[in-house]
Amino acid sequence: MQKGMAVWKSCGKQERRDGETMVSKELVKLLLEEGALRFGDFTTKSGRKSPYFVDMGRVHSGASLSRLAAFYADKIVELKEQGRISAEVRCIFGPAYKGISLAVSTSIALHCLYGWDLSFGFNRKERKDHGEGGDLVGYPIQPGDSILILEDVITAGTAIRESLGMLEKIGDVRIEGILVCLDRMEKGISGLSAVKEIQQDHGIPVCSLLTLEDILMYLMEEETSGNPRILPSERVALESYFHEKGVRG
Repeated sequence: MQKGMAVWKSCGKQERRDGETMVSKELVKLLLEEGALRFGDFTTKSGRKSPYFVDMGRVHSGASLSRLAAFYADKIVELKEQGRISAEVRCIFGPAYKGISLAVSTSIALHCLYGWDLSFGFNRKERKDHGEGGDLVGYPIQPGDSILILEDVITAGTAIRESLGMLEKIGDVRIEGILVCLDRMEKGISGLSAVKEIQQDHGIPVCSLLTLEDILMYLMEEETSGNPRILPSERVALESYFHEKGVRG
């Protein structure tokens, strides 16, 4: 086995089939260790005030990004095994900017961990009018292609709707699903969760590696075991926010 392949193999989670609870705990721990999951006063892209924030830009080292990509790769293979996405997927699409590293690293992880060679692509924030031009980088998505979108977080679904609008301009592109790291489980415009609204409005399945309920459960277990990861006041604010804005799974 090549040395680089062995390194990626060591990042794979062989316990994937042993249950989602273990996976969610390990992912929460990773986000906390990297400072990607923070507590305080924040404003999300949708304009909501929030007592917590997930910033995937904090996952920026080779070690941490390879671990995160392994979580995404494991879930994609699981979805394929369950028949929820097909083997016809040609491209992993990551919306700029934070989706870029997710798409690239997950493409590598899928190849190294599972031997599944998928292309990656992402968009430019501003259209390039010189060189090769265009809005897209990487795999040249064409009408008829099947793609999978990777995102970091779903709050109100604003960013994902922007991505869907951009992809619709290409033509008959089949979006097999949207995979996000965290579903914040928040109410959308209609009162349903943002995930259910996207599925209802666009007919596209949305899946997450982690939900806010998973985070709350992990924090409570750590507090019970005498290893609190959050201040009591922050936990109360988080629970109150979920009670007011959230839609339970």
